[in-house]
Amino acid sequence: MKAGSDLEEGCGISVSAGSSGAPAGSGAEETAGHGDAAAAGTPAGSAAAVSAHYWEEDVFRGEEPGKAVRAELSFAGLPMGGGGHEQQPLLLAGVRGMDIKGQPFHWVARRQRKCVSHYHECTTPPPPIDWLGSLDGRRHWRKPGWLVAVLFTVGSTLFVISGVAALVTAVGNPTNPIPGAASAPAGLIGWPNAIAANFFFFPAGLIQLVEAVNMDLPKRRRAWDAGGRRGRRPGLRLLPTAHDLRTISFWVVAVQLAGMLGFNMATVADLVSYITPMKESASKWLINFGFTFGGAGFTVSSLLGCWEATGSWWRGLAPTRCSDLRSISWHVAFWNLQGSIGFLISGAATYAYGFSWTQQQWISGYGDLGGAVWFLLGALAAVLEQGNPNHP
Repeated sequence: MKAGSDLEEGCGISVSAGSSGAPAGSGAEETAGHGDAAAAGTPAGSAAAVSAHYWEEDVFRGEEPGKAVRAELSFAGLPMGGGGHEQQPLLLAGVRGMDIKGQPFHWVARRQRKCVSHYHECTTPPPPIDWLGSLDGRRHWRKPGWLVAVLFTVGSTLFVISGVAALVTAVGNPTNPIPGAASAPAGLIGWPNAIAANFFFFPAGLIQLVEAVNMDLPKRRRAWDAGGRRGRRPGLRLLPTAHDLRTISFWVVAVQLAGMLGFNMATVADLVSYITPMKESASKWLINFGFTFGGAGFTVSSLLGCWEATGSWWRGLAPTRCSDLRSISWHVAFWNLQGSIGFLISGAATYAYGFSWTQQQWISGYGDLGGAVWFLLGALAAVLEQGNPNHP
């Protein structure tokens, strides 16, 4: 995969006010969408173009808004922001206000990271959801967001398999357990978990990190085009800029990636424990701590993800209006949070002793199986989000 061009391919959507999007590679892509300081009269590489956060480039296109426009801006993020340009939060999640032309806008960090239309750009009423087309890899494989969603979908399916197996007495609580890599517990619990965490979830996390530190790549490339293509064509960054560190999206991904490392360690150690006996002290740190740390990282990341997806600190926690239930991005954030909480409960419960088998089944059913099913719903919603970029 040609990562540089593929990331831009997924961002080939017009975000000009009232536009429903332009196909990747079209003429509109060169001048519309995700802001372009040079296209609006600001020279490429100027101080204004460099210093402005990319949300300003997206909305104002390099033009300097007046004090009246800035005074009406409302920010969302952490710590809690408010109105006024000087009250931007430390970690930006969303911005509301009026653009220079007097049109309302709602810039949301997740929509920017996933290269889909912002809420104010989506048509009303929204277009019908393309259910089957969202699964067409020939159309979407170049989109990093789609690849991430597919990896999470496959990984979550494997976690569902292990979650179901763990509830079966003969697998999850055998009378005479027989160790071995080909044993039923290893084959139905250990291997699926290890493969899901290390070969599907973790690569998805790495791709998301690339997404988060290149949210301004289309803008940089259009500025390069408008500047006469002088110098090297802007490519992917692997390290965050100051603007990335001030955007909640980077921390959503970074915290989740840290949690994934915990799951990687725990799932591999858990698989080894099915093959050969493991000391209790080693099991407590490698397995119990790993699952708990991973669940905690995912939960914190998902809470931040609610801000990132909705531009609100509370709207992603529970549906509060009908528009939430109609929003694909809202479902991604909501179900990911439920799955994270399930994994956290399951991991933390491993530190407790004296549970009966029935109690363990309840915990595993809610934490392992429930968490996996909810993650699967979130991943499938993310696939739909990529296949329907102009839908809220």
